[in-house]
Amino acid sequence: MRLGSWLPYTLPLLLCTLAPAGEEHSFEVRIEDWDGAAGYGRRYVVSPEKISITRLNDFGDAPKEVWSAALNLDEQKLIARCVDDIKIDKLEDKYVEAHICDGLFMRFRFEKGGTEPRNIVVSNIIQMDLVKFCREINRVLPANQQLYYGLQPVPLERLAAKKVTKWAGQIYLGGYKPKKVQALDHLPLKIKEKVDGHLAARLGNELYSKLRFVDGEIVEKSKVPNAEQFQWKLHAYSLQFELAYPEEGVAAYHAQLRLDEEGDVVEEINLPNAKGAVEKCSIIPLKQALVIARDVGVPLDELPVDIEIGYDKRADSLCWIVKTPMPLSRDHKQARSAVRIDAHLGKVLEK
Repeated sequence: MRLGSWLPYTLPLLLCTLAPAGEEHSFEVRIEDWDGAAGYGRRYVVSPEKISITRLNDFGDAPKEVWSAALNLDEQKLIARCVDDIKIDKLEDKYVEAHICDGLFMRFRFEKGGTEPRNIVVSNIIQMDLVKFCREINRVLPANQQLYYGLQPVPLERLAAKKVTKWAGQIYLGGYKPKKVQALDHLPLKIKEKVDGHLAARLGNELYSKLRFVDGEIVEKSKVPNAEQFQWKLHAYSLQFELAYPEEGVAAYHAQLRLDEEGDVVEEINLPNAKGAVEKCSIIPLKQALVIARDVGVPLDELPVDIEIGYDKRADSLCWIVKTPMPLSRDHKQARSAVRIDAHLGKVLEK
């Protein structure tokens, strides 16, 4: 589950108690999964014959059971098998991504046959044994009550059919609202001429001809609150363009160019220097990028992936970015969490 920044209150608890059977095969699985942004959570209780869901919240209300059902024989066998299959003794105590302070948080607690409980904390990391465990639990849960951590892969053909959009970034100017520009012809003539000249020189006529002007802003610096305290050079013109490669999987790539009062570049457009480099005027299809990502270790067949199109400044190239929703734990030594692929040449740039 994706959470807000309620770290002290949003640590989902997955308590798995395997009581001695009758003790050998009896068990109880408890899962408390909090949605910190919403201020409530759910407690899942799974026994050999029954499963129930109880709603909890941060507002002092009493817990309330919202769903329960008896498990049929096949479901009983499924849950018993998944509890038996997970190798608790092979797992670490913590799988934590220390650089992320919100997101997904879970605590697993396993108790088996009267032995000491085993506690495992998961924070913004994918540990495949635990993911597979949650998948099995999800198979007996209602569709709208399932654990996010039970991540399911998406077939490559469906991934390849996606149309990706890259949006432009925004700069907050302290409440000041710049004047909008709807066409390049609405810019001062000197500025428009500089824009045309600069983009033609950087992109070349072929790539420049594919750009569509979206909109722009004119900033009056004297009206921007505390502009003198900015740690970066404030622009006078911000222009947004759109590039599309629909057949290759890019619905829209929004590129920005920022200029000063004289029309000189403050922040370069995030597109490659393609003049004289015809290969940078086209990109490889998304499907080809996905195959490359899979070949170098991104586990497309085991997990869902996020797909982005971006600009790599060091390579001066557009790039396909394929990554798992969270980093993989260090157990998965042969797998990659992410890869960047030169969208023009199809070569791997970095993890």
